[in-house]
Amino acid sequence: MNALDNFVKDSALSYLQNVVYIDDKIYYGSQVAEDTSITGVPNFDGPSFFESGQENAGSDSSSVKGKEPPIDTAYDDSNSTSGSDSAEYHPRDLMESFASKGIVCALFEPDEDVEIAVDSEMFKLCDRADIVILDWDLYNDDGEKVSRLLSNLVIQSKSVHPHQVRLCAIYTSRPSLHPIADSLLNNLQTSGCDNVEVVEGKLQLTSGSTRISVLGKPVSSGRPPDDDEYTVEESELSDRLLSDFCELHSGLLPGMTLKGLAAIRNNTKRLMEKFSRDLDSAFLFHRALLLHDHDAVEEFSELISDEINSILEDSLSDIPELPDIVDNLVESLEIDSAVLSWKNQDGVDFDHVSPIKALLSGGHYKFKENTSDWNQYKFIKHGFQGCPPKILGDLEKALCSGENNTLELLSALYCCRTLYGEDHRKLKFGTIVRKKVGENWIYSICLMPLCDSRSRRSSPTSMKFPFWQLNLDPKSGLNYKRAGISANGIDGTVSLAAGGKIRDKLWIAEFRTEADGWVKASNESDRYIFSNCDNELQWVAELKPLHSQRIAAHLGTEASRVGLLESEWLRLLCDR
Repeated sequence: MNALDNFVKDSALSYLQNVVYIDDKIYYGSQVAEDTSITGVPNFDGPSFFESGQENAGSDSSSVKGKEPPIDTAYDDSNSTSGSDSAEYHPRDLMESFASKGIVCALFEPDEDVEIAVDSEMFKLCDRADIVILDWDLYNDDGEKVSRLLSNLVIQSKSVHPHQVRLCAIYTSRPSLHPIADSLLNNLQTSGCDNVEVVEGKLQLTSGSTRISVLGKPVSSGRPPDDDEYTVEESELSDRLLSDFCELHSGLLPGMTLKGLAAIRNNTKRLMEKFSRDLDSAFLFHRALLLHDHDAVEEFSELISDEINSILEDSLSDIPELPDIVDNLVESLEIDSAVLSWKNQDGVDFDHVSPIKALLSGGHYKFKENTSDWNQYKFIKHGFQGCPPKILGDLEKALCSGENNTLELLSALYCCRTLYGEDHRKLKFGTIVRKKVGENWIYSICLMPLCDSRSRRSSPTSMKFPFWQLNLDPKSGLNYKRAGISANGIDGTVSLAAGGKIRDKLWIAEFRTEADGWVKASNESDRYIFSNCDNELQWVAELKPLHSQRIAAHLGTEASRVGLLESEWLRLLCDR
């Protein structure tokens, strides 16, 4: 493993906290400890319950849990069944494999009539776990319950937790594993799960943000050759699933995200101490003094986010192995050859791969060391400030020429606030909207100060909001200074520019507030519409406060611009 792989693995280990393992035979075959006062606690160190000759000793004669033990089935390519083919099973080995990594593994043996709907106990248990491990046959149902449970998890993750990535695993004693994957694929597709795909070269399925691995318990009769590599000992299961989890989050940014989330988890107690109940009276007093204007509860998200940001800064600011991680990542990147201006001084094609990789690993100085014979070398001065758009376009095409422009996606993360709730599309300072004029969409940003964006009246009223019209595509050589914006718009990522003169860009629209004082967008076929106004507007995105403030500052500068008579010769010289 290289430095990048080790970083992702360490980040995943620090993040993962809990695993749930569901099997209908967890406690069968385990002898009840005779020296314990807790009824039904299995002795994993003792001989098998059914091999000990103590079927009638210390418990119901049918089983440890007082019910008839199910007959374990084996599955072959002819779909025949036989007696149990599993090797001796020790749940302790499975739990200890996770415990050695500091991960809690919860064992759950469901009843035969267990419910798996989205409001059931079993579903809620799986929904909260970092990793879910499931036996395929629950009471010999040929995967019927597990398939429905997984389809519910997939559908729920799309509608309620669209940003949650879940790893699930089928861990079964059936000798043939590929038929299970085929059956699960068919069951997920017919139950309404969209875009179910098979991971190339692996016995895995993906649907949305969920990945499912099919793995086998050790069996005494062995497995078909194609399935051997998917057989995993109980003691090695944690390593296999950790590897699968890391594959889901491979890369520098996913690793840093896991590391940051783990740091927040580890500092929960300190964070709670910062906001102890001792401060309640002080906060209520602060709130009371502000109630004539706004509710101080609205400020709390910013207050707690500042503390969380401090945790992230402390945990991510110092990564000693970062240079090695970056080098590993750069070496693995595919550099596109479809570039335009890479020629040497004699007009011959110039090898652009090495200079671009040098740029990514060492920045401007290392880049210049590799480009002294490049015909565009003279334009690279003082870093990349003032670099011609043509050169930036070449670099963009070489690095980010896939189906999605990842540069725009990253820019949108810097510019816009992600809205995780469904009811937060409100019209306020920084909201980007669009309206249809003829065949074209006109984009604008709301400049109403946040404190004035909500009416304080006890009933709905009309309010006027100012907007600043934005230009599409800030890369198109506009003849005035502007602020660039990227937003994950309704129809994909959109690039916008904010600039120009007040007379050309400023406009006002009137809206009707709702009972709580806000102007809200309604969801109409996954498009959020402000219909309670004189011009129907679509909600597009919400800028982060400082990006909105930069545009407002430009407007203030335009409004306060001093007009005076001066020498045009001197003005032109000083305006360079």
